[in-house]
Amino acid sequence: MSSAPPAAIYGGDEVSALVIDSGSWSTRAGYAGEDSPKLVFSSYYGYKEEEVSEEISTEPSNGDDKKSSEKQGSSNTTPEVDHEGDTKMENGDDNVEAVATPAVSSESTNPETTNGNRAKSPNVKTAKVTKKHYYIGDNSLHIPRDGAEIKNPMSKDGIVEDWDAMEQLWDYILDKQLMVETAEHPLLLTEQTWNTTANRQKAMELAFEKYNFPAFYMIKSPVASLFAAGKGSGLVVDIGHNVTSVTPIVDGLPLYKSSRRSRFAGVYLSNQVRNLVEKKEGITLNPRYTIAKKYAVPMGAAARFDRRKLDISITESYHTLQQNRIIDEFKETLLQVSDTPFTKEMGDTAVRRPFEFPDGSSREYGAERFEVAEALFNPKKYALPDQPTEDEPAIVYEPKIIQEGVASEAAAAANSTKDGGAAEPIPSYMYADTRPIPAFSNTLGLSQLIVDSINACDVDIRANLANNIVITGGTSQVQGLTDRINSDLSLAMAGVKIRLYAPGNYVERNYSSWVGSSIISSLGTFHQLWISKKEYDEVGPAKLLERRFK
Repeated sequence: MSSAPPAAIYGGDEVSALVIDSGSWSTRAGYAGEDSPKLVFSSYYGYKEEEVSEEISTEPSNGDDKKSSEKQGSSNTTPEVDHEGDTKMENGDDNVEAVATPAVSSESTNPETTNGNRAKSPNVKTAKVTKKHYYIGDNSLHIPRDGAEIKNPMSKDGIVEDWDAMEQLWDYILDKQLMVETAEHPLLLTEQTWNTTANRQKAMELAFEKYNFPAFYMIKSPVASLFAAGKGSGLVVDIGHNVTSVTPIVDGLPLYKSSRRSRFAGVYLSNQVRNLVEKKEGITLNPRYTIAKKYAVPMGAAARFDRRKLDISITESYHTLQQNRIIDEFKETLLQVSDTPFTKEMGDTAVRRPFEFPDGSSREYGAERFEVAEALFNPKKYALPDQPTEDEPAIVYEPKIIQEGVASEAAAAANSTKDGGAAEPIPSYMYADTRPIPAFSNTLGLSQLIVDSINACDVDIRANLANNIVITGGTSQVQGLTDRINSDLSLAMAGVKIRLYAPGNYVERNYSSWVGSSIISSLGTFHQLWISKKEYDEVGPAKLLERRFK
C-alpha cells in the first residue's frame, strides 16, 4: 500500500491533483496539468426506487452494544452502494449503481417455529428496504426505463442541493471512470461565488472522511476561468445552463458587491424555443425514442411516422429530458444574435434556415431564430407568460450554525442561562455565509447586466475591467453573441476601450473553469493553499472555513 506524498509537493510535478468541476449542465473531471478534462458527462442522472423486504440483525456484535446500535441506526440514512449494478435493467451497462436504503418502518420476525421451519432469532427484524438504482453517464442516462425519473443534483441557483446524488456522481468519476486511488491525489473542486458555507463543509467532509483524500481545496469558478485566459484581473461573464453571472475580479479576488447574476441563461433560452415551437406553431416535440419509423414529408407538412411501442412506463421527467435534446440541437444550429437590437424590419430580411425534427417534419425559421436569441438581451420585450417582471429581493442570510449547537442569534438569546444571564456569543465561524450575495435580476438583459456590474465598481478599476472581459459558458456560443455584447458595451460606455476574450475553441470556452483549475493546481506555488487531512483533523471544518474560505 502506497503512502500519500507530503503536502509540500501537492502542487508540484511529483503528483497530479484531481480536478472536478460540477455544473448544472455537465460535470468535468480529470488531472491537473492537462489541457482538457478526461471525463465530461451530463450532471443529470436517472434513478428508480423499489421496495423489498430484507432481514436486518439487531444483535450487538462483540459485546459493543453502543457501536453496533449506532451503526444499525445510521443505516437508515446512509446508502449502501452495490457496485455490480442492476444488470437486468442495464443489459450489461456498468453505469448503474444500486443503493439500498432501509425504510423507517419494520416488523419483528416470529421467533417460534412455523410449519416445521427453523425458528428465527428474536434479534432479527424484517424491514422494508428501498433500493435506489442510479443511472449515471450519457450512455446510461438516455436509455428508456420503466419508471425511471430524471433529476439534477444542482439547484436552479447553480449550487449543489442534493448531496446524496452528488456522492453517486463522485463514485462514478472516481471508481468507475478514472479508477484512482484517492489517498494518493489531492482534490480541487470549483464553486460558484455564492456557494454556501454548508455546501463547503459538506464537500470537505466527503473529501476527507469518505474518500480519504490527502488534501483538498475549492476555487471560485470565475477566478479559474479568468486564469485560463491568462489574466489576474478582469470581468468574467459566465452564461451557463441555469444562471448568467458577471463577476469582477481584481488580483484573483472576486468583488462580491459588484457581482451580478440573472436566470436569463440556457434554460431560459430553451423555454423560449419551446414556447415558439409548441405554443406559437403548435408542433409536438416527439423525441427519438418514440419514433420507430419516419416518412419523408414536404417542408411545413405534418409529420408521418410510426410510433414505437413501449411496454414500460415512461416518466414525464425522462420525456422532458429527451425533448430538451431536440431543443438543444435547435439552439446550437439555428439561433443567432443580431449585431444591433433586433427590429421587425430586420426580420423581413433575415435568412431562413430549415430544421428537421426527429419525427421527419421540417420547418424554416427566419426572424424567429433572431427573436428567441434577442430575449437574452431584452427579456422584457420577449417575456414568457410566467416570467417575473421585477427583480428578486436581495438575499439576507439568517446566521446559522454549521455544527451542533444554537441555530441562530434569536435562538442564542432564547438559550440564555437559567438565572437570566445572556448566553455566550456564538463565534462568527459557526455562522453561515455572511458575504454579500447578489440578488437575481429579472429586468436587465445581458449587456445591461455587464454595464451595471462595471459601474458598481470603483471608478479607478472600471477601465481595466472593460478591457479584460472574459466570455465563457456553453450558452455563450450562440452565433453572434459576443459581437452583440461588444457593440452594446461600446455604445453604453463611450470613451472606454472594450476588449472581449472569447476563445473559439470549444474546450476553452465550455470548460474554462476546469482548464483554469487544472493550470492553477499544477503550479508549485499552489501547495501553500492545500488543506491537508492532518489540518482538517486538528482544526476541524468550522474553523477551516473561517480561515481559508472567506
